[in-house]
Amino acid sequence: MTDALSRRIDLLQQQIELDSTLNTNNKKRYLRGLADLLFGFNKTWQARAISAALAPGWSTPSPRPWNSIRRAGVSNR
Repeated sequence: MTDALSRRIDLLQQQIELDSTLNTNNKKRYLRGLADLLFGFNKTWQARAISAALAPGWSTPSPRPWNSIRRAGVSNR
């Protein structure tokens, strides 16, 4: 499970960094949000308040996970 999550997160980071439609500030916002999400998930998981299986879809392969996240949208202003 840990390896699958790590690979998924690495893929998301790479897709964010390589996305030419985002300016630098929005890339930083997405990456910071991802880091905050992971920190909160890890903290809650270590407290045994949730199961690692609750990581929604992170362990299932997706060819373009970044596209589904982008639909939730940050405008590129």
